[in-house]
Amino acid sequence: MSLLGLVRHMARVENNWFQRTARANGHGRIYWSVEDDDLDFNGAEPTQECVDDALASLRREVAAAEEWFAGVPESDLGRELPIAGHPATW
Repeated sequence: MSLLGLVRHMARVENNWFQRTARANGHGRIYWSVEDDDLDFNGAEPTQECVDDALASLRREVAAAEEWFAGVPESDLGRELPIAGHPATW
């Protein structure tokens, strides 16, 4: 486990919860593969390219979540999320 792996993991969690679950937009997972469910940690390499990618991914996923939240009516913020695979009603 490493700090870089944790940054990649946070990006993966943001992607999973806000893009794949809340928005149910059908986007693929990041830092994951069929062969390696822990690619967020296992794929973290001590290179500047990997660090830059991890930080860019986290920023992108947080920005996408903030953009989505900005468009959700306040009255919907306490509602249960739709079941994965079913389109959101917002």
